[in-house]
Amino acid sequence: ANTVVLRGSVGETDDRQSLIESFEQLPGVEQVDAARLEPAALQERIYFDLNSASLKAADRSGKIAAVADFLEASPDVQLKIYGHSDEQGTSAINEVLARERAGAVRDVLVNAGIDAERLTIEGVPEPPEDVSSDEPQWLGRTVRFELLSAPE
Repeated sequence: ANTVVLRGSVGETDDRQSLIESFEQLPGVEQVDAARLEPAALQERIYFDLNSASLKAADRSGKIAAVADFLEASPDVQLKIYGHSDEQGTSAINEVLARERAGAVRDVLVNAGIDAERLTIEGVPEPPEDVSSDEPQWLGRTVRFELLSAPE
């Protein structure tokens, strides 16, 4: 099949839809796979202090508010929220901390009016795969987002 795969980030949900529709109009294109074309808000990461799941005020009003705005504009989207830890401490402690970080972000989204049924959390007791062990530890103390179902 003649499938075009779109990857990267877009500023707004409307931009995403326009991009998909533009590719669908091209001669010979039978299908557009936009599962990896994410809004910029979902590519942001929320960082935490050592041994903390407390959110910074700037993240609540900035990055997390942008995620809430995206979810509000895209009611069919479900989101997975991954909490991570750095490599310090035990795996058991890091797993709890990572889950608490994801939960803290979920709670802010729910308080902003997003249905909790649309949000799944997971604690990962290690840094994200794209953070290597020679990078600063704080890069691992993060929450990242993944679309579970993309708007069509």
